[in-house]
Order: sequence, then structure tokens, then C-alpha cells
Amino acid sequence: MSDRTNGAVATTERKRASLVAVGSSGLVHYQGVLQRADFDRAWSEYNRPQTILHMISSPEVGAVLHALKLDIRSVPFDLEPPDDSPAARDVLEFVQSCFDDLDGHWPGDTLASMLSYVGWGWSCHEIIYKVRRGPNQTDRRYRSRFDDGKIGWRKWLPLPQETREAWVFDPITDDAIALIQRDPRTQEAKMPSLDKCIHLRYSAERDDPEGWTPLRSVFNAWYNKTQIQRIESISLERNGMGVPLMRVPARDIEEVTTTYTTAKNIVTNYRVDEGSGLVLSSDRDDDGEFLQIFEIVAPPGQSLPDFETPINRYSNEIARLFRANVMLTGQSSVGSFALASQQENFWEIGLRAHAELIANAITEQAIWPLCAVNGLPIALAPELMPRQESRVDLGELGQYVTDLNAARLLVDTPELRAYLHKVGGLPLTRELTQAEIDGQRLALPAETVAA
Repeated sequence: MSDRTNGAVATTERKRASLVAVGSSGLVHYQGVLQRADFDRAWSEYNRPQTILHMISSPEVGAVLHALKLDIRSVPFDLEPPDDSPAARDVLEFVQSCFDDLDGHWPGDTLASMLSYVGWGWSCHEIIYKVRRGPNQTDRRYRSRFDDGKIGWRKWLPLPQETREAWVFDPITDDAIALIQRDPRTQEAKMPSLDKCIHLRYSAERDDPEGWTPLRSVFNAWYNKTQIQRIESISLERNGMGVPLMRVPARDIEEVTTTYTTAKNIVTNYRVDEGSGLVLSSDRDDDGEFLQIFEIVAPPGQSLPDFETPINRYSNEIARLFRANVMLTGQSSVGSFALASQQENFWEIGLRAHAELIANAITEQAIWPLCAVNGLPIALAPELMPRQESRVDLGELGQYVTDLNAARLLVDTPELRAYLHKVGGLPLTRELTQAEIDGQRLALPAETVAA
């Protein structure tokens, strides 16, 4: 029921909230197995894991993922309390102690293992708890650096993507609620619930529990580059060793005898290695010539095709997807220092995005449940935040400071000196260090301080 007052509608009935979706995300699954409409057989449901494993082990993709794992280890993470109350500070200290007590050295190995979601599009880490009863416990379920009896994390167990067999979907909401894993040792089917896992996804397109892998976008470049490299290897071998030639009687060729078939296999598979060698017939014709002759014929006097250009082009396509062009800097004569600096900034932006995604997932899927099992208010739970300082171009900063000084807009203070020494990696004097400790703001514009 409603009435109109001055053109406005005053609603007296309370609108019902919808608890289930009316539309569909478009994700197709049958008995927990995802059905993706992909035109390439390499990315079908059953070939997809092998394709990803091959791409991850390739030099280009492997180098990018390895660099990402190394660089993200250097990103510091801080816990930020929701407020400045003593209760929130106590909860923060408890959560920090759980991080310090976690197997796998946080961030270290634990954080690096989470980055497998970049190549696969998703990753799952099962949260294993323990009761903190001190360091002298023989049972790892109770061994801890602390003996307060609280429940902490023992480890975040990575669930390898290639062991995934299917997913369990909620029949009402159609959300993925569990992972069906086939144990590679016992072949036993296990079903860890996603409620006790840290589930990372590169992209939540179509609400797919396996996300979206960026490797799909560069598959053609990777495949073409792999094929060209194989052709290059064969060309180098043939041009360096020569082309094998074997002569047999014409009758064997015309009748496709066993002799002809064997000769064809010899010239096709012949390689100069520790197993090279041939056994041929010693029969001769009426003129005394051998009926079977094997020799190496020098290839025509022509240079090899240009393999380097397409290989480099495909390598750039792969690196560009991960914003890792900075890894290719210096491998060609093209480019400038400014371009390299810009590419390095792109890499840092991507690294920061990965760190923020992981931090948000840990906050919601690990810290909140930790507080819940210990009876702590989730409203007081701290938030995990990556603290990544952007690099400062010292040349641009120096010119900026020079211009300000020339315009007489720069105030020489201990805080300014402390900042310039810090960003330049110079040692701080006792006076400058004390200025930092006092927490005084620097006499610089806001955008320079933020940089």
C-alpha cells in the first residue's frame, strides 16, 4: 500500500529480498565436471591440465612465474586493525602470532605456493588448524610456539590442481562448495570443503571455480614458438651434419620391399650420437659396386631462414600478457631507458595487484574463520594489507628538487634531508634518524611524499 504526497511515493510495504539468483552465470557443469565451449582440443576438459603443465614448464612462462614468485617474497604484509581500541589490538596480536607460528614460513614458501593460481587460473589451500599447547608436544596437532590453548593455523596445505577431479555445487545457489580430489598415492577420492580453504581465482568470469588462466590467451603464440624452435633445431642439425643419402637397387624401390622400407627408416631416423652406426649388405653388382650405399650429402649452399624474428615476436607476446616485458630489456638494440623504466612500473603494478588479491582472500577466508573458531568478534578482525613502496626515479626527483630550489619554494629541513637520504639509499645521521622517529611530515608536496 502506498500514498502519493507532492509527487513522491511513500511505500509502507517492506520489499522482499531475493535469496536465490533468477538468472544464470552461464557456467555449464555436469556431475561436477565443468563443460567449457573451447574450439581448441588442447583446452578441452581432459587435455587442459596437460596443456597448462607443458606451458608452465616452458622457458618463457616458467621464467615469468619464477620471477613473480621471487619478487612477491619481498613484498611485506601488515595487519591493519579495524580501529584503535585495545580489544582490536589484542586480536591483531593474536592473528600475528598465528602467522608467525605457521608452517611454511610466512610469507616465504606459503605465499609463493599460492601464486600457482596465475598459471592455472585458480588454487586451493586447505587450512589445517592446531591447538597451541607449547613446543614440547610430539603430536604436531598440538605443537606450537605458544601454550595458551587457543586454536591457530598449523599449515595451509596446497591442493595440486592436476589432482582435481570435479567440483561439488550447491543445488540451490549453484555455488561451488567443495573440491573433489583424487589422491595420486591411494587413488582415494577426497572432498575438502571450500569453507575451510583459501580459494584463489585469477578471474571470477562466469563464477567459474577454476577462474580463467592467462595462458589461454598466449597459447597460440606459445604453440607456434615451440614448433618454430623444433624446426630450427632440425634445420641446424641437417645443415650442420648434412642430408643422409642411401642407394638401393631400383627393383627394391619399385616393389617397396623390406630393403626399401628399412633404408627409408635409416635416412629418416639417422642421428650422429653415441648410438650411430650402420650395417649394410656387402653384395656387389656385375661391375663390382656395392648394391647398398650410405653417404652424407652436403646441403645446398643456402643460409637458414630467419627463425629469430618470429621466435622473439612470440616471446614478446607471452611476456606482454604478464607485463613482464622488462625481463626482455637489453636482449635487442631497440628501446630506451625511459621505455625500460615504464615497463618496470607495469611489472610492479601487476605485482601489487597479485599481492592485494592474495591479501584479500587471506583476510576473508583465513583470518575471519580463525577469529570465529576462537570465539573472537569478526568485527575486530584485522585486515591483511600488502605494503609495497613504489620505486622513485632519482633523476626525476633530483630535477624536481632542483627546480623547487631555483624557484625558492623548497624549505631545507631535517625531514626533507631524511626523505632524500632514504629514497636514495644513503646512510642516515643521528639527527635525520631522530626526525623520522618523531614522525614529522616531510616538507614536500603530497604527491612526492606518496611516491
